[in-house]
Amino acid sequence: MQSSKYRNILFVAIVLILVAGSFSGGVIVGWQLPALRMLSPFNRLVQTDCNSNNGTNVDTLFKPFWETWQIVHDQYVDQPVNDVELMRGY
Repeated sequence: MQSSKYRNILFVAIVLILVAGSFSGGVIVGWQLPALRMLSPFNRLVQTDCNSNNGTNVDTLFKPFWETWQIVHDQYVDQPVNDVELMRGY
């Protein structure tokens, strides 16, 4: 009887330690996440393209998008084109 009581206490203690460790790991990852995002190749590409001083800006990057948007509005069979559905890709 006494050993089962100690076994239950030990089990609860181990579970609490595992839960506390998981929570602590999540907090540490949450603190490090902004730093990890900066290491992403996509972020470096976007920052390089959008913020570079060689004349490339957002308007230049989105020019093909807006050209395609206008072609769809001008030539799509089912008129008028619903902008929300077009944006969502329906």
